[in-house]
Amino acid sequence: MTVGEIVEQFDRVKEFLRGGGITCTGGEPLVQAEFVAELFSEMKRRGVHTCLDTSGIVWKDESRRQLTDRVLDNTDLVMLDIKHIDPEKHKWLTGQDNAAVKDFALHLSERGIPVWIRHVLVPTVTDDEASLTELGRFIARIKTLKALDVLPYHTMGVGKYKELGISYRLEGVPPADKAQAAKARDIIFAGLKQQLREDIKKSKDQCSFSLLLKYKFFSQALDLSKKMCYNMIMVKTGYVPAFVSEKVIAMHKKYYISKNLANVDTAVPEMDRFARIEKLNAMLKVGWVIKGVQNDEEGTYFLLEKNI
Repeated sequence: MTVGEIVEQFDRVKEFLRGGGITCTGGEPLVQAEFVAELFSEMKRRGVHTCLDTSGIVWKDESRRQLTDRVLDNTDLVMLDIKHIDPEKHKWLTGQDNAAVKDFALHLSERGIPVWIRHVLVPTVTDDEASLTELGRFIARIKTLKALDVLPYHTMGVGKYKELGISYRLEGVPPADKAQAAKARDIIFAGLKQQLREDIKKSKDQCSFSLLLKYKFFSQALDLSKKMCYNMIMVKTGYVPAFVSEKVIAMHKKYYISKNLANVDTAVPEMDRFARIEKLNAMLKVGWVIKGVQNDEEGTYFLLEKNI
């Protein structure tokens, strides 16, 4: 079937459609990404809403990502299946871990594409409270999340597997009912809200922290950094004139300090101006980055954060 044939079939019924569009599902539609990209491009040209129903697993193949992004260029909504939030259990269930699926979800968020998460509740497999909560915490990171479906597992496919002589991974697992799915959805949303509350609190702390740095209240910033679990220290050097430290910071942006200088009050002894600058430029060892500089009559204080 060609794109033209699909468009022709769509045109036959478009007068009966209200608020809908076209959905590519599967199987996995991104296996045929080039065809879907062409179809969605044509549909968008006609002003038709486009929806992609996918597992996102194709995102693991970096060589196909550019082609997948071509599909997304003309995608209005992605319905994304997350089979299990735990990578090992996801691999047991599907044969693949879920790193690519989660990465794809966050990629959609970064691109501003609306996402509709779908999760199948499988008794004894995907229904434990810890996993459901963690799923909620993860999808809180999807800033374009529009909806969440929790679908009760059914056993209608068991017979097909037997007819085809294929082993069925969920043999003997009972179906779930709507009440179980609704309860699971509530747990997921509780995890989502918990994560959002933590993010808001962290955002407020980060705002306060930034202001403390801006106005050079370094001691208070250091105290708050401990509360925020930042890895920070204050290091006092010999006096470095403000115009010099500001110029160096503007030029290099990042500084580092060697391990033997960490966690001490006076790390660098008095030295002439040029030697001090050389010392700063030589601190390129283990990942400490200067977040601020403050001068007083005793010397220059550098507030450093370690990249972990």
